[in-house]
Amino acid sequence: MKKVLLLLAVLFSALYVSAQNVPLVTYKPVIIDNSGNRIDPFSLDDEYDIMRPQAAPSEIFTTRGYYYDRSEGEWKSLQIKVTETSRGVKLVGVKGKISWQSCDALAKEVNITDSEVIRQNFDFHAWHHAYGEIYF
Repeated sequence: MKKVLLLLAVLFSALYVSAQNVPLVTYKPVIIDNSGNRIDPFSLDDEYDIMRPQAAPSEIFTTRGYYYDRSEGEWKSLQIKVTETSRGVKLVGVKGKISWQSCDALAKEVNITDSEVIRQNFDFHAWHHAYGEIYF
């Protein structure tokens, strides 16, 4: 029994020593820019934007949005910017009195819980911190 344990100990130590001398194989991707030069991806400067995923440019539409002003008791219109993303329609800007205010509100479709007037006149609504619910 002692001989078997001694043999196993020698065998495992020999395997351990030989495994330390085996070089590890690593994969380094080869990236070639438009002029045919090879680029090291681990030393990219800001001039190369290859490693960063780029989202497809989405078109931004300017349209009219409407919100209910409770202080005056009437509907008011304002210019808004919307875009379509993979998650749905998004409100990205609201025209204030002086300039555009950026926002990032995901719009929801008008549904059965909204009034009939809203369902007949609007498709989407999004929440804005200054104007409340904006319908468009």
